[in-house]
Amino acid sequence: SSTLTSSIATKLPLAGGTLTGHLNLGDNVIAKFGLDADLKIYHDGSNSYINDTGTGSLYIKATDLILGDSAGEQYVVAYSGGSVNLYYDNTAKIATTSTGIDVTGTVQATALSAASTYSSIIYGGSSALQLKSNTGEMFAEFNNNGNAELYHDNVKKFETTSTGVDVTGNIGVSGTVDGIDIAAR
Repeated sequence: SSTLTSSIATKLPLAGGTLTGHLNLGDNVIAKFGLDADLKIYHDGSNSYINDTGTGSLYIKATDLILGDSAGEQYVVAYSGGSVNLYYDNTAKIATTSTGIDVTGTVQATALSAASTYSSIIYGGSSALQLKSNTGEMFAEFNNNGNAELYHDNVKKFETTSTGVDVTGNIGVSGTVDGIDIAAR
């Protein structure tokens, strides 16, 4: 037994049963964990792997979790009790908040949908809210403390004013028009 212990001590840097140096594993040498070797960690000479084939989940637990490259560029940062941030070129672009998400930059989507319990879009800027196509064609513009405008083929056709509405073009009606003060310009 003492021969075996001294033999191991010459192969591994141990002090009181604790490894005191680096454990170097060559390419394609797999560190296996679990009864059925469900968790494997290895490097194949080109890529590194953490491979979990067990029936449960793979948990990575940390106070704060930072995923990034070896030079320090961040991809994902998750703060304990706080936000999770996604990065592009080391710049935060999406952050979770207690009320939803914050996005830095432009949001592009093939569709936008909201829960049926929400019936409004809130725009916090002091300038106009514009609805445009991806080619820049104007559909509508809503000006802060001002008018609302509707466009057809990028030409303004309907505008609210402080006294009513202005219409450019013809007004077509399929039913009756009730009103006393109707005048043409």
